[in-house]
Amino acid sequence: MLQSQNQATPIISRVYCEPPAVNAAVCHYAGLAEQAGIRLEIALDIPSTVAVDALELSMVVSNLMGNPCAEDTVLDENGYPLAYGDGHGIGSKSVIAFVKKYDGELMYKIENGVFRVRLLV
Repeated sequence: MLQSQNQATPIISRVYCEPPAVNAAVCHYAGLAEQAGIRLEIALDIPSTVAVDALELSMVVSNLMGNPCAEDTVLDENGYPLAYGDGHGIGSKSVIAFVKKYDGELMYKIENGVFRVRLLV
């Protein structure tokens, strides 16, 4: 999937983190954001060997960076984004399942038009 996506967008040769699959996902979505004029700050602290499946982590990162955050996005009582309509929220649910599987912590924050995610596993 990442290989086919990289053919559709310019390749960014920046290293955000050590695991190649995760870095490829971040580069892809950072490139899309850059093309759309979206300002983003990315801070990742992921060592080359991780205690979680790197491919699963790359899919989580893809979901977090690939899902849009509209100005009217609200968080539920658990602090997770609410999804409206059929077929929406699947990506968020997969992120939550990943966090639970690895006994991690997931925090979303929306403030002054800035959407922040903190994921600890």
